[in-house]
Amino acid sequence: MIKHEDVKLRVRARDPLSSVLAAERSTQFSNSQKVRILAALAALGTATAREIGVYAGLELVQVDRRLPEVRKDGMAEVLQLNGEDVIRGGCRVWRLTEKNLTPSATNS
Repeated sequence: MIKHEDVKLRVRARDPLSSVLAAERSTQFSNSQKVRILAALAALGTATAREIGVYAGLELVQVDRRLPEVRKDGMAEVLQLNGEDVIRGGCRVWRLTEKNLTPSATNS
């Protein structure tokens, strides 16, 4: 079931009806995209949005839309070096947050 709060976060008051309908549909698949993104990060260790998309079978724009949500959920973060974002191929490099690393991921 679609929550009204989820749709409200994805649209503005002046958005056309088509944008509201698209926001409603996006709530139906955003969680599965997040799961695929997290699985990609677990397998790859660190990755750019482009690399995550290739591994997870998602378009770059889908990954770019979900990564801020994944970060807000505390599941992943941008890799930092000396207080600066790490960039690879023009994209920020992401990793799972410490609390999401499994024992098998830390042993590799």
